[in-house]
Amino acid sequence: MDINQASDWLDAESIQRIEVLMPDLAGIGRGKLIPRDQFLDDWRGGNLRVPNSLLSLGIEGHFVETRPLGDMEEDLILEPDTSTLVVTPWGATATASIICSASFGGQPASFTPRDLLQRIIAAFAEHGWAPVIAPELEFFLLPVDDDDKRVKQFSPFSVDTLNHFSGLFDDIYRFAGMQNVAINTLVQEAGIGQFEINMMHDAPLTIADQVFYFKRLARQAAADHNLQASFMAKPYPKDYGSAMHIHQSLVSTTSGENLFATATEETTPLFLSYIAGLQKFLPAVMPLLAPYVNSYLRVGSDMSAPGNTHWGWDNRSTGLRIPFGGHESRRVENRVPGSDVNPYLAIAANLACGYLGMVEQLTPSAPIKDTGYGRRSQRLPRHYLAGLDALEKCIPLRKLFGRQFVELFVDVKESEYLTHHQALNQWEIDNLLTRV
Repeated sequence: MDINQASDWLDAESIQRIEVLMPDLAGIGRGKLIPRDQFLDDWRGGNLRVPNSLLSLGIEGHFVETRPLGDMEEDLILEPDTSTLVVTPWGATATASIICSASFGGQPASFTPRDLLQRIIAAFAEHGWAPVIAPELEFFLLPVDDDDKRVKQFSPFSVDTLNHFSGLFDDIYRFAGMQNVAINTLVQEAGIGQFEINMMHDAPLTIADQVFYFKRLARQAAADHNLQASFMAKPYPKDYGSAMHIHQSLVSTTSGENLFATATEETTPLFLSYIAGLQKFLPAVMPLLAPYVNSYLRVGSDMSAPGNTHWGWDNRSTGLRIPFGGHESRRVENRVPGSDVNPYLAIAANLACGYLGMVEQLTPSAPIKDTGYGRRSQRLPRHYLAGLDALEKCIPLRKLFGRQFVELFVDVKESEYLTHHQALNQWEIDNLLTRV
């Protein structure tokens, strides 16, 4: 769809204004709400601009001084991707949304999350490889007020619980259909008020865009039913956390054949090297898979959340699970990421690890046949700062991601960490305030 076709589509849908969105480091949509005619004029003239300082926003909404961006607040030129042009299903005024990539100084701004993912996809394409992604996204429904007992009425994997929230989930499916988000199975999960949506497999950028849209629409649908949808990794410290399991496979750009298994279902060298890449580099991309201090309450909790890089066949206690299936469905499931991730960065991180494993022709450890829980071998970082340190020191990832992105990300995340630790937590109040 070009700009003229987009204009025709806006007319056909009677759209009056456009949400122009660029995902920031946290996966929050930053941008502008623009009247239809101005949007088209600005797009034609290359005047859809936002300051690059939007990428230095921490999750608290504070601007962070970063090494690559400086203080000039130069403009990013937004590049609308018409494949993401969809109706916004809420609000009184007919509105559409569109997700943008960005350019900076006449070049793709590969330090933005969406552009970084495109950079990683391009590296795969140079080898004739096309990754395929399918996420499973967990989230909690939280009451707006303490007297609301609806989310307490649960039983793991209960269809009756789903029926209890049928109106809300009808809205989620309706909103998803209007925004081209291809969601599939819905299940009640193990936590209190916890649910999981599975998405159909597709190209990595398409999936990242769909997860971005899904989080927005789920929050809106929940708010319409006087609830909150939370993608926080561990809203209840002693209960199950929310994951975004990432299923990933690899096909040939020429033949379309799955490159992880032969026609006789034997593993291929690329499959084994992909796993080895995940095993070697996942510790260094943990900040992209567990982006907050809270994330580490979930990782390694052994509550369906492995804390290691072991792999195994149909083994959910390992960080890397290989589901059973035939040649066409051979894939790797990374069970480490939480649902609090930026989907562009989490998918880019997974692909980068697998890519490096393949180009370096790495060899994985042997698959394990018993539980991975509690193993001290091949452990992932157990602390937020350890992951940031590993990312900044990993030369292959710095080259693949680019220095600007790594420094930008680390600076923002270190600032978030310091802000988090400026507040006393309940443990400190209970155990240190009057005892030491």
